[in-house]
Amino acid sequence: MFDGVELVDPFHLKDYQSIFSTFNPQTIQNIEYFTGGFPARYGNRMSGVLDIATQESISSPGGELGLSVFSTSVLGYGYVAGGDWLASVRRGNLDVILNVVNPGLGDPSYHDAYFRYGWESDSIGRFEFNGLQFSDDIKFVQELMTANSDVTNNYVWFTWEKEWSQDLYTLRTNSRY
Repeated sequence: MFDGVELVDPFHLKDYQSIFSTFNPQTIQNIEYFTGGFPARYGNRMSGVLDIATQESISSPGGELGLSVFSTSVLGYGYVAGGDWLASVRRGNLDVILNVVNPGLGDPSYHDAYFRYGWESDSIGRFEFNGLQFSDDIKFVQELMTANSDVTNNYVWFTWEKEWSQDLYTLRTNSRY
């Protein structure tokens, strides 16, 4: 689960052991992992649940640039038009490293992007619009053997939450992928 939406295989290099997560760690506020008995809100899951929540409203605008062996990323957050936003874009660096180490082996490229815009009103509650996209375009070539994988996942969802009283709370999420 990612901000209330069930994701299917949220990993890069899915056909190659799914070794990279599609989430920028800087966008994550907390992770809950349930291996057995888990709350009813997760429905009919059989083996376990990984519930990931992104950063909530941040008090001041900002951002960061990230560079690692695995990826290059840009993250930003702030306020605009009466609401708060959070955005992250990452590009995998595996193709750059492979071009240095073994240029003829192939071209593994992958990227992901996440965006959230939310606004709040005392009378109607909090609305959020979220988008997540992750994509792999992997090509490996070794002598006469080749392997290709081209996978793209797009998710869009809206969330509405309203606290009516201390004892009554509503949360509604609609998603498309």
